[in-house]
Amino acid sequence: METDDQALTVTMSSVGGTTTIAAAGDIDMGTCDTLEEHLGQALDGGEEIDLDLAEVEFMDSTGISCLLHLRARAQEQNVAVRLVSASPAVERILHLSGLGDLFA
Repeated sequence: METDDQALTVTMSSVGGTTTIAAAGDIDMGTCDTLEEHLGQALDGGEEIDLDLAEVEFMDSTGISCLLHLRARAQEQNVAVRLVSASPAVERILHLSGLGDLFA
């Protein structure tokens, strides 16, 4: 499944009990709903989630909020979430916000 809202492309695939969500573009107030929709579908599937944010060029505080919301929902449902790849922009904002180890 793939969604493209021009500023953010999200691809979701499932293999061997793990759902991989790959995002490319910007994660901000205008695109967070698109990402949250995919994350919600993945959580509803009950599989572990791997996040691939290697192609994310920009992420603001809305993106951080989106990831924290995902993590909280995943913990409630006992679903593992891992950040398997991150662009330098994502790594920087996670590091500056003190959340670098949250998705390890």
